[in-house]
Amino acid sequence: MIERVQNLWRSEERSAGAEHGLLPVQIEVLGYLARCNRFSDTPSAVTRYLGVTKGTASQTIQRLRERQLVEAVPDESDRRALHLSLSKDGRQVLRSLRPPETMVRAVESLSRSQIEGLTEGLDALLLELQRQQERAGFGVCETCRYHRVEGERPFCGLLEERLSKSDGLKLCAEHEPPS
Repeated sequence: MIERVQNLWRSEERSAGAEHGLLPVQIEVLGYLARCNRFSDTPSAVTRYLGVTKGTASQTIQRLRERQLVEAVPDESDRRALHLSLSKDGRQVLRSLRPPETMVRAVESLSRSQIEGLTEGLDALLLELQRQQERAGFGVCETCRYHRVEGERPFCGLLEERLSKSDGLKLCAEHEPPS
């Protein structure tokens, strides 16, 4: 069932992406960059998240930069490192592609309990697959074992960094589920 849902999602995404001249992997990069925090917006994090080779990630990012859908800014403390973000055009294109309209309508047709059960089951499945494959979690920051609140602001105990409220709601490459 997961394979069939994935195939239907990808089919619709491929069609919509083709209208913008985008390949599925390019759409995946745009989607990831829209959801990751400032610690996870690097080419190496994109590579790990997508599970592709460095070359594939590098070429994909370069094409998106050429099309001005992605911007790259050198890290302030390590000028060799790049931080990636969606450009205004990149955000606009992604909004037109994700989530596919048929998926939105399908989810809206489910009851609250069906959605909750589906979410709980998929979360458990994802965690187990990541554990077995020894893959990084890339979970939402506020659900990480290192996340805490100091004062009224989110804080990352692993990186010893204050977080913006929006960072706490985004994907992080350093995420570890609570023990």
